[in-house]
Amino acid sequence: MTNDPLDIAAAGGTVLTANKRLARQLVRQFDQRQVAAGLAVWPSPAILSLSAWVTRQLHLLRRESSLLTDGQLQRSWELVIAADAASVKRDLLQLPQTAGRAREAQLLLESYRADFTSMDGDEDAAAFLRWRSLWQERAGREGWLDRGSALRVVTAAVVDGTLRVPPQLVLAGFDDLTPATAELCRSLTARGCTVSSWDAEPVAAVIPPAVWPCPDPAEEVRACACWARALLTAQPQATIGVVVPQLNDYQSLIERIFRTEFDPSGCLAGDDGPEPFTLSLGTPLAREGVVSAALRLLAIADPLRIEELGWLLRSPYLSGAVHEWAARACADRELRRRGRSSWPLAALQRALRRLPGVSRMADVIAAISAERHDRRRRLPGEWSEQFALLLEACGWPGGRGLHSREFQAVRHVKDLLGQLAALDRVSSPISRGEALALLQRLATAAVFQPEGAETRVQVLGMLEASGFTFDALWILGLHEGALPAPPRPNPFIPLALQSRLHMPHADALREGEFAAKVSRRLFAAAPTVILSWPRQVDGGPQRPSPLLRGLSAAALPPLISVDPARVISSGSAPLEIMDDAMATPLTTRKPFAGGTGILKDQALCPFRAFAHHRLRARQLDAPDVGLDEMARGSLIHVALEKFWQDVRSQAELRGLSHEELAGRLQACAEQAIARLERERRCDIPPRQRQLELTRLIGLTREWLVEEVQRSPFEIVEIEKQHVETLGRLTITTRVDRIDRLADGRVAVIDYKTGSAQVAQWCDERLTEPQLPIYCVGAGAESVGAVLFAVVRSRRKERGFRGLAATEGLWPAPEKALQKLLAERGWANFSELCAHWRTTLTTLGDAFANGVATVDPVERRKTCRYCDLVPLCRILESGPAGGTGEGDNGL
Repeated sequence: MTNDPLDIAAAGGTVLTANKRLARQLVRQFDQRQVAAGLAVWPSPAILSLSAWVTRQLHLLRRESSLLTDGQLQRSWELVIAADAASVKRDLLQLPQTAGRAREAQLLLESYRADFTSMDGDEDAAAFLRWRSLWQERAGREGWLDRGSALRVVTAAVVDGTLRVPPQLVLAGFDDLTPATAELCRSLTARGCTVSSWDAEPVAAVIPPAVWPCPDPAEEVRACACWARALLTAQPQATIGVVVPQLNDYQSLIERIFRTEFDPSGCLAGDDGPEPFTLSLGTPLAREGVVSAALRLLAIADPLRIEELGWLLRSPYLSGAVHEWAARACADRELRRRGRSSWPLAALQRALRRLPGVSRMADVIAAISAERHDRRRRLPGEWSEQFALLLEACGWPGGRGLHSREFQAVRHVKDLLGQLAALDRVSSPISRGEALALLQRLATAAVFQPEGAETRVQVLGMLEASGFTFDALWILGLHEGALPAPPRPNPFIPLALQSRLHMPHADALREGEFAAKVSRRLFAAAPTVILSWPRQVDGGPQRPSPLLRGLSAAALPPLISVDPARVISSGSAPLEIMDDAMATPLTTRKPFAGGTGILKDQALCPFRAFAHHRLRARQLDAPDVGLDEMARGSLIHVALEKFWQDVRSQAELRGLSHEELAGRLQACAEQAIARLERERRCDIPPRQRQLELTRLIGLTREWLVEEVQRSPFEIVEIEKQHVETLGRLTITTRVDRIDRLADGRVAVIDYKTGSAQVAQWCDERLTEPQLPIYCVGAGAESVGAVLFAVVRSRRKERGFRGLAATEGLWPAPEKALQKLLAERGWANFSELCAHWRTTLTTLGDAFANGVATVDPVERRKTCRYCDLVPLCRILESGPAGGTGEGDNGL
């Protein structure tokens, strides 16, 4: 009598498989056979996994509702363990993980028809026995079943004749039968059912299995991908298997490398098309973008951190994202500019209402704020409904069209909310935070595998490959730490009992025997079998699995990668090079917005000026705790501006009494802080405000000592705008202060709260152009001194830095500056001004003509603090700390 599963299914028998994947494969083969026989309609075959068959029998017994889902089972064990821990006054740091291992222990004991007493194990085993007793007591009271007890119930129903048995039953793809499954088979046989087992027939080998060592897992996966692609190119109808003992460790590498090798053009285009391979191990549902967005949305806190706010404004999964995307980007920039690290939801809603074009985003925040006020304890089902209503109110999953993978993920989220509601059966009322934590755990535990047609390349784990045969097979990761797998005994069952009954992962002997059995099956699953192992993993050296001993080395044809990144870096393919370093020239003669910052950026790097001032590209502000250095520097500027608007000369300064000076400084400091609050549209907290007032008053007082000690002066201009034309560029500039000196000439002053590099005035590109611009416009003969007023708290760092037109008019310039002037051959101030005029004209012409080369003046310094590095991609031409010049293409 044949035990072919397809023949038995056609004859009305039942085929039970070790996993769902093999069941789907056999059903597909059965359907193909019926089509080949010319049939148009046929009864569905009884081919299903063992767990699905048990559930079907429970349905026939009208006990299907008694079977707890995985989520219900996990929650019930967590509650039992938590209650026991509270009664013995012990804290468990990892309750979910503990409950999971306890569930596993209970299923092992049921599957192996085993038990033990507290005398047989340690403290952990005794604790498990208490938990199991409590769980079984409640399960008996509530009528619950888990997978182990469900199989016991079905076996009993077979024995007493309650259930009908099929004439024939085949067990397909089982490497081991547990005692509970063996007992079921004996009961079926006793009732007259013919029970047999089946595994795929060994495939005649074209060549014996061969070994291919690789440097590391990444190169191993790439070699496999190139081999599979080449094989499919030569034989498009071939079925290729890739089996990985440690599929979890290899999953991300396989997903990334296989995609680049099988679909390089799709990777370059960012295409989300179907995968060119089938991966048996799905990804956690929580990792899907649309699902992660839903979970983050439900977890929004009050106040809302600026990072989460930015994510909300950029997310495509919310109401109005399609129509408001540009306005939301502007809102993100504006809210970050205000310097707040977090936003209360009520204040955020008001702020969004005042911004243009983001009304629907304001509605989303209003919905979140209203829902966050509910602090009652509810059953999980009520929270599930509340979460669903909130997601709907926020417009999740958005108004744009969803591709197939996203659509399936959204459907899974709805199932997930149903699973949360199903916890009502085992749970008491809980808080919102607890409900959300449960939902997040359910999403992490749920395995998401998008539905789609089977591909020619199947990536499987060792157990999932049971019953499969291929035209070619590659087994990855066969180092000594993977096959045999290291023992992982359950901590709640005595080790001696696990070893005696040969429970899974009990000891090295059991793992060795199991690995040998599985290896024999896999090594004969295809005519061509390649066995590979990495020489090192995570920097640690590895040796091949002992099961590879005696096998010959593989002889593979040259493996050619088509990964776009590798092709480009290797230079093996011709690349189209486009030098796009020139923008459209300016056509206006009106002042161009940007002021002296245009010329400063043009000097530092032409692309920087183009991106900042013509593209308006800027890095988003990153709010910090308190005020940043830029804000504090602005406070000093404004405080001194207000002071000198009233006190117009050194003589007036000297004439102020101590009390008058203190009053003026207090008023100026308060005006400076008030202006900053208006610009940021938010109030500085009272304690921080007082600290800043104290700092500001003290620093300005100390600076005024420097002003008293210098030669007499009068204030001519404070923060006055000037229009300057430099070549083809016209800009508006603003000088902090201009003083009239005793000889009638002026001193041009720029406040600095950071470092002041006077030597940069001698640079070829002139990277500090603000004061030179004024000197060029006013004429060298009218300028007596050009000065940085360095306002800092340390006495040694505070003071005037610069140079004077006439020796003796001001303290001698720094020695470094004197040396530079001598090296350049500039004998007087007029010659230096001539250099400034020439350089500034060149810079102005370059910007106006559209020169936008990526050419930083000092790459190490300029690129380190530049916000445009991701845009100009200069790092692709070498490290930012190198000495080479950047790429001239945009």
